[in-house]
Amino acid sequence: MPAIPPQLQKYYPVFLEQTSRDLHLNAEEHAAVAAADPEVWAYWAISTLSGNERTVHVRREGTIGRLSELALSLFTRKVNDEGDSWYDFDGGELTRRMDTMYSGANPSMRQRFERLSRTLGVWTYRVDSAIGSVTDKWRQFMPVAPQVSVMPDPQGALAVEFHGHPQNRFFVDGPASTVVNLGPGLTGADFAIRLMGAAQNVHLVSGGKSAHFLNGLIGAKMKSAGIGLERARSAGILQASLPTGTDIARTVMPEVHTYSDGIAAELGRLSIQGTTADIVVMGAVHSAGIQECIAGVAGAKDLLRPGGLLVIKAPDVSVGNDAGMDQVVPAATSLFGNPAADGECGWFVERPGVHGRRPASYAIFRQQS
Repeated sequence: MPAIPPQLQKYYPVFLEQTSRDLHLNAEEHAAVAAADPEVWAYWAISTLSGNERTVHVRREGTIGRLSELALSLFTRKVNDEGDSWYDFDGGELTRRMDTMYSGANPSMRQRFERLSRTLGVWTYRVDSAIGSVTDKWRQFMPVAPQVSVMPDPQGALAVEFHGHPQNRFFVDGPASTVVNLGPGLTGADFAIRLMGAAQNVHLVSGGKSAHFLNGLIGAKMKSAGIGLERARSAGILQASLPTGTDIARTVMPEVHTYSDGIAAELGRLSIQGTTADIVVMGAVHSAGIQECIAGVAGAKDLLRPGGLLVIKAPDVSVGNDAGMDQVVPAATSLFGNPAADGECGWFVERPGVHGRRPASYAIFRQQS
């Protein structure tokens, strides 16, 4: 067995048994993956199930260098990058098996895929919690900040912020008790946590192959954050981490609702249920496709209260079915009118072999009364 961090020791045997069963590993395959370091599973899960958000792309060294040839073929595919041999965690035999489960017509296969995806989401959170703060390489693969946040500034005023671009801060008029995030990705829980004390309900809408993995990750991180909040409150140290003048008694985590059937379907259900949103965010959802993103704009129009905000950040130009601002902004303008604010907003760095480094912009639209 590999060296296992103390925080993971009681979970790893059960996790290994569950994943081995759901992936139908034979005895030789089980032995090969059991010898891998625990974070290898998280590298593979992020690459296979994060919806194009991240791919772990590494040389055969360190953790990867300790994999046997069989484990390497199960977890990775070998690629050549400028003459060097690299390994991507999204093309090995285990990824093929996940794809077969996801696309299979047999309901039991799909149920197995969903169960395993959530298990891997919880495991990825546990690895993040155990090694994320002490392992520099992990931070290359696991983002720590949403592309778009809604959070109080140091004085307590609620604002929309864009990661790495504080000059684009946009202050929110009125309440933000209900916030919807379309395509929350790996930082969905971080998005919700930043609304602590401000929002009552946060709806995180995912879809496609990544949804159940992301929802497992979000659920595990939100549970841990809630426990941490109450411990800080009990220890009397909560005020130090909050803006001046914050009412500690009212500082609670928002109730987080996760969805897995995609933007168009889930926004339709929320509308039928009578949900009214203060803010709808589309911060990194371009890979969901042009039609899904346009459906997100139309759904936001139905959900937002008068004066509510639709916040969009995306690459400037569409590539294939990846939606860019050139497709999404005209759709939003036709429904909301001209944006209340817009501008350049850095870059999206896509996974290797997809679209590279793409300039991005943002636009904020206001629902008319």
